[in-house]
Amino acid sequence: MRGLWRTLSQRDYDRIAEWVTDDCIYLDVPVGPTLAARGPVDIAKRLQVGFAGGVREPRRVYDASGDL
Repeated sequence: MRGLWRTLSQRDYDRIAEWVTDDCIYLDVPVGPTLAARGPVDIAKRLQVGFAGGVREPRRVYDASGDL
């Protein structure tokens, strides 16, 4: 999970595919199932749109040394 959150914190949408599979579904609870995304490509697009719109910042994840 830390790797996924690190990827999101860095907004490295190209690397989302390393963390989700083709059958993975992303559901943004406040938005609802209408805008859900499935698979790495669609999930990356959906996250990119959501973060670009200023919906919310991704959570920053640090390890014990304080590094991202």
